[in-house]
Amino acid sequence: MKELTAEERKEAVYAALRPAAEREGFAFLPAKNQFRKTVPEGFQTLIVSLSPYQDLTLFELHLGIRNDSIENLAFQFTNGLPLFEPDSMTLVISAGKLRGKRFARHEIKTQTDAENAVRTELQSLEKEGYAWLKNHQTLTALDRVLNDEPLRPSPLMPNRFHRCLRGLVAAKLSGREDYRSTEKEYRVVLKELSAPPYKVENYERLADFLRDYSAN
Repeated sequence: MKELTAEERKEAVYAALRPAAEREGFAFLPAKNQFRKTVPEGFQTLIVSLSPYQDLTLFELHLGIRNDSIENLAFQFTNGLPLFEPDSMTLVISAGKLRGKRFARHEIKTQTDAENAVRTELQSLEKEGYAWLKNHQTLTALDRVLNDEPLRPSPLMPNRFHRCLRGLVAAKLSGREDYRSTEKEYRVVLKELSAPPYKVENYERLADFLRDYSAN
């Protein structure tokens, strides 16, 4: 079997994934290395992670969710560049973790490797991936994932500072009854992280903003 160049390996993965993704309503965005589906709450995305080496490429698939209501409020307090706000995501998980694995990277050398790897990921998407995207899109679901245990790290948001911001917004927008307790618990997290003063200040600015905020 003919081994492919790095560019050919990339194109083989995209070509194998594209028909099935588009049938599910995901549009191919090559500049962003992802397939994206617009939904009323924001978007869902299949992120193609490719690490090219001289004789092989490592391929891993990630699933992402953006909830516009959360991102429109939280992102401005992350110190991220405004240019990136429309593409910011609320949750991201590797397809491997959905299958209970630490990671699931495929070695791509040939066309057959690409087709087999994509087939495995498509089976996973059909079994649990698409359902995961749908079930975690709403404010209620995101509030539960982010805020049921604020003091414990979340595998869905390894950046704990960003989790504090997005979690606080989700708690406010979902009308969480213990919102004030959640606000205090994220202060504990920031203290545990020894967060620099500017991050603490950003969190407090967000907390102040949300106290009088009404989505109506």
